Amino acid sequence: LIKEGDTYYIMYSANSYEGKYYAVGYATADHPLGPFKKAAHNPVLQENVSQGGTVMGTGHNMIITMPDGNRYTVYHGRLSSNPGERVVFIDPLHIDKDGKLTTYMVNTGTPATLIGVHPENGEQVVSVPLEIDGKSVGGAWGVLAHSSGDIYIAGYTNAYLFRYSPKTGKLENLGLPTKDA
Repeated sequence: LIKEGDTYYIMYSANSYEGKYYAVGYATADHPLGPFKKAAHNPVLQENVSQGGTVMGTGHNMIITMPDGNRYTVYHGRLSSNPGERVVFIDPLHIDKDGKLTTYMVNTGTPATLIGVHPENGEQVVSVPLEIDGKSVGGAWGVLAHSSGDIYIAGYTNAYLFRYSPKTGKLENLGLPTKDA
């Protein structure tokens, strides 16, 4: 349970973890004890295998707020390459000025892809491959939703830093964090 302005947000998992509809949604209320109303654009965290990704079985999340105010959702999921094993993920979580909650994630693969979900209808609206001079980044060890709205991605296997601007739809390669990385 978190509070943003005068609104309380609660997140929950729904459906069977073995099924393709297992996902995370949220509801809001004016009081911590409710009544809560489900968001119209649920789910906000769900499988992406049907969209070419590798993650399924997303659920049992928690929200953490860092000292700088940035929020993340920590949850478990399963990879299509090993569906019997649960894996822990952490992705940025953002609440916009209208109170809509959005999550961002990076699919591993060749290339890895930044995925964003529309807060109104849950459809994938951002799909940006992480590439440098035609070379693919295999994944990300960190993703940050900055208060400006920009998304920062720390890629691996080469340690490059990227910035994605939802306002312009452009991905910028910020390079290596240090010249020796």
